Amino acid sequence: MSLGPAQVTRYARHLLLSGVGRAGQARLLASTVAVSGTGLAAEEAAIYLAAAGVGRLVLDPELAGRLGDGLQAQNPDVTVCTEGSADLLLDRAEPDTRLVGSMAALSALVELSGAGPRPAWNLPETDIRWKRC
Repeated sequence: MSLGPAQVTRYARHLLLSGVGRAGQARLLASTVAVSGTGLAAEEAAIYLAAAGVGRLVLDPELAGRLGDGLQAQNPDVTVCTEGSADLLLDRAEPDTRLVGSMAALSALVELSGAGPRPAWNLPETDIRWKRC
């Protein structure tokens, strides 16, 4: 996958990192990540993943309900119609990111559970797990 001029500009910092570069950014754009949960941690995770250039986000239907209406209105590639506070930020930050409302779209996913009493950014490694669908 080659990056277009707008993508080169958008991901300029990533392209300069020796651990990412063009190949790494292309892998991010081709990747799918599921965000499980509906709280603020899940919303922030979706925003950061989109900003990193993850190609497709699979969101909990309730979270998708808060994030997508503005995306659908401003970006015809968005596949989930929803509403929420982070919609314009996601849309403006990453036009290459598609939102999908079904977990069945994944062949493999990383699930980050923020449902417990701990903040998501302090989860122990056992709370981050790989799943096959």
